[in-house]
This record gives sequence, structure tokens and C-alpha cells, in this order.
Amino acid sequence: MKLRKVSVYRIKIPLRHKFKHASAQRVFAENIIVRIDSDNGISGWGETIPREYVTGETLDGTMTFYNRFIPQLIGADIRSVDDIKSVLSGSELNGRNCARCAIELALLDLLAKESGQPLYRYLADNISNAKVFSEGPFFYGGAIGLGDGIKTVVSALKMLLFGFKHVKLKLEKNLPADIKRLKLTRLILSRQTGLRVDANEAWDMDYAKNIAPYLDKYKVCGVEQPFMKDMLELNNQFKKIADVKIIFDESLCTIEQAKQFATDKTCDVFCVKLPKTGGVLNALEIFDIARKENIPVQLSCQVGETAILSAAGRHMAALCPTLKYLEGSFDKFLLAQNVCGEDITFGFKGKADLIRKSGIGIDVDPQKVKCLAVETIQI
Repeated sequence: MKLRKVSVYRIKIPLRHKFKHASAQRVFAENIIVRIDSDNGISGWGETIPREYVTGETLDGTMTFYNRFIPQLIGADIRSVDDIKSVLSGSELNGRNCARCAIELALLDLLAKESGQPLYRYLADNISNAKVFSEGPFFYGGAIGLGDGIKTVVSALKMLLFGFKHVKLKLEKNLPADIKRLKLTRLILSRQTGLRVDANEAWDMDYAKNIAPYLDKYKVCGVEQPFMKDMLELNNQFKKIADVKIIFDESLCTIEQAKQFATDKTCDVFCVKLPKTGGVLNALEIFDIARKENIPVQLSCQVGETAILSAAGRHMAALCPTLKYLEGSFDKFLLAQNVCGEDITFGFKGKADLIRKSGIGIDVDPQKVKCLAVETIQI
């Protein structure tokens, strides 16, 4: 099939409640959605969320790049995953993981729809390092953003009542406030609930030493991105004083970094997000590295993902051999609006079934997308 039209929508969706962590505070989801139409009448959908502090990419910069790059896609003949790799192999996409993600996902959605298969099955049948390891159900974890004591208590109670098996608590670099958050959260959650914390690069070594005893006291099993992403040596120092698993998020954006960390054992858990790692195909490569080295994976999300990335994450969960933690599909709990009619938000206990419709498995409503758009490119 040949590509005949590409539409790019920069969208803005109000969040149902403010979400805050050490790197940012968000009241809107600001995402980019890509629609690719083929000459056989099929449309493929992709999504990305640039975060400058993660990959260096911005919304403005990505839209500008798309305006320049997308004309090259028109007329391309896409019949296989190899064709997608060929189309996206140019040096222009080097260092543009977020930009790559949305285009690649839309093209994979096209191919899977044309085959009549759900994305996870299409990938397993057509890529050597993709295999279905689980067909669900899957269990997502909950998340508690930065807040005062009352907000932390309310959020923790919601996590308890909803029955999550795993919860992630955002911390900052304020020792009294962070200790209070830990104490209140663990007071409410049962000891059987796995508790991780996410520092979003906020700590230095002195702070890490001061909070380490409290991580042990309140039974924290993992710390996500405690230090700035380039300060890798601090993580090994931290592991000598704290009995927790180190999870790399901002530090792990490429296949090369995954190979390095697998070799030098700098971190204990890989955090994979499709936008930051450059899409599905790169994520599968990182999964394969994790499998060979028996490294657990946290398959995660960016705050504010629509159903497009939520659905893609569900398919990826089926293909992850060492899946330890699953985050995402917060759709109706976080977004005031979405881009499709069906609801794929997780249910009680974070439970969610595998999506078995063809492609990414949701019917994106073009009118909903257009109504949410604040900027559009059509080529």
C-alpha cells in the first residue's frame, strides 16, 4: 500500500486534576497525534509526547520537524516492517525519538489493520525478536503525585480502595515533606502493596543518604531516577547504602544505553516509554536486551497519554518477557476528553484485558481529534 496523506495534530486536553512531580506540574495534556492514510482506504494512528528534559525534544520543535520531514513519506510503498525501517532510517531522525514514535506507530497500525491482526500478534508474526509472552489480563499500578499531607492521604486511600498491587509515589528534594509522604502512604497501604518512589532526577548524594533510612523503614522496593540522568556513577554509590532497586527512566532512552546498563549493571530495572525510546521497534530491542540479561522492565507512560498510546502500551505488555511493573491507561481518570468512543481504562485492581481488534485496536474519531487540535499540518 502507498501512503497518500499525512495529518499531524498538536492537541491540548484539560486534565481532570493537576498532576505534579519534581520536574514539572501539568494541568493539560499536550500531545502530538499523527494520522497516515493509505491508498487502500486504511488510516493508521500514532501519538507522541515530547519532553524536553528527557530527550531534548519539544512540542514546537517536533511540529517544525514534521513539517519538513513528512513530505518524504508521501508515495512511500509500505508492505512490511522492513519498509517502515527503511523509510525511517534517515539521519534526520537521529536523536528524535519522540518524533519517530508517532510516525512508526501509525505505520505499524496501518500494516496490522491491513493484515486483520491486532498489533501484538502482527509484531509477533513478523519480527524475529517479538514473541507473545502473555495474553493477559494485565495489572496496572497506581500513581500518587506530589501534594501536601491531605492530598497524599486522599490519593493513598484511593489506591487502597482500588486494590492496586503496586503504587508509585512521587518525591522531591524536601526531606520533611518526603518523609511525611512516605509515612502517610505506607500507613494507609497494606504491607503487601509494592511501593516505589520516583524522584525525577531531583536528588543529590547528600539527600539520597539522608532519605535512605526512611526508604527502608517504609518498605520501598524501588527508586526511579534518583539523580540527574548523566550522573550515572551516583547510582552505584546509592546502592551501597540503600537496599532498593534502581529504575532508570530519563537515563534510558536508546538501545545503546540499554546495552551499556545491561553490561555494567548500573541500574536494576529498565523503564520503557514508547515516546522516549523511539517507538515500538526500539522498545522491542530493549525488551530483548532485558530478556538476555534477566533485567526486569517497567513499561511506563507519559502523563496525559490518549487512548492511542494507552492501546499501544497494552500490546507491548503482551510482548515484554520480563515485565515487572505496568503503568498507563489512566485515560478516564486523568483526561477530560479522549480521542475515541471506547474506553480502555484499566478497571478494579488495575486489571485490563488484551486488545484483540485489528491494528492498535481502537477506533479513533477524527472529529474528536480535530476538535482538540490547536495546530494542524496536512500533507
